[in-house]
Amino acid sequence: MPDSKLATMSISFLHPVFEALIERGCTNAELAKQLSVETENIGNGSIQLPANIVYGFLAWAADRSGDPHFAVHCGRRMARGHWAPITPLMEVSKTVGDFFIKFAAMASGQGGAAVYKLEVDGKTCLWRLARPKGVSAESAQADALAAGFFCEILMRAAGPAWDTDEIVVVISDDRIVPADFLPRTSVVAGVAGMSMRFRSDILSLEIAPLDEHIPTKPLMPLYTESTSCAATVSELLAANLRNPDFGIDDVAAALGLKRWRLQVLLKDEETSLSVLKNDLRKEFSLQRVANSQETISAIASELGYTNRANFTRAFRNWTGMSPKEYRS
Repeated sequence: MPDSKLATMSISFLHPVFEALIERGCTNAELAKQLSVETENIGNGSIQLPANIVYGFLAWAADRSGDPHFAVHCGRRMARGHWAPITPLMEVSKTVGDFFIKFAAMASGQGGAAVYKLEVDGKTCLWRLARPKGVSAESAQADALAAGFFCEILMRAAGPAWDTDEIVVVISDDRIVPADFLPRTSVVAGVAGMSMRFRSDILSLEIAPLDEHIPTKPLMPLYTESTSCAATVSELLAANLRNPDFGIDDVAAALGLKRWRLQVLLKDEETSLSVLKNDLRKEFSLQRVANSQETISAIASELGYTNRANFTRAFRNWTGMSPKEYRS
């Protein structure tokens, strides 16, 4: 992973935090001042901030809110639909495992501030968040937010079957996780980052419905000269892989670009829309075939293939074997 001084995060990551602070009387100008951005830019999802600036802001936000567990509470709220860029991903994900895999792929192209990995070992699994080298101690608030978000996803999916004795969360500061959410026996202090070990059967459960009053239209990523066009396009493709008709014209329209301009920008980064889509499909396919119990036809449909034969052909090109052979 890159050094934390080079890692960046989209300001859209903080939009639910802004919302919670504004409800507590904070002003847009106050938020902008803490981040050293213009007031009119706090709603601009294309703005990238140094990761350590974001971590420092979250530490300030916890103090400003007067709630020592503010980050966890924000994370839980985000899991119910208060995170516009992620809601489309949640809506197209059939299961918890499906969402985790899609989220990991999306996060991999988001500035190097976090890398997620899902590991399944029989009846248990590990969901791990790694931070870059040189990360500030204030990243503990971001780790707590992640713990709140993903634990809430699991809790809402499991419903009455949820048992806090069957999950262990490791974050850098266990004191900022409220005991009424996770008991002290389920939270362990560790290094920067976050990991969760829980029952693997939860991965096959359906994602719980989002709060009905939350708007689900995402903040569309905008391409600027300071951002990677390929990473932005990958984010859009990941949220729309299930739609086989989502093509270059749709991507160009979402980014506010002409088709030819989008093609030139991707060529400048030595890639293309078809290459990016193929890479995403390959990554999702390998993880889904290896780590889920879904049928091959269902996985093919989730990835936008019109039939199983086309998916099997593509899978052979990637691995030299069929999905069935790879799974066995």
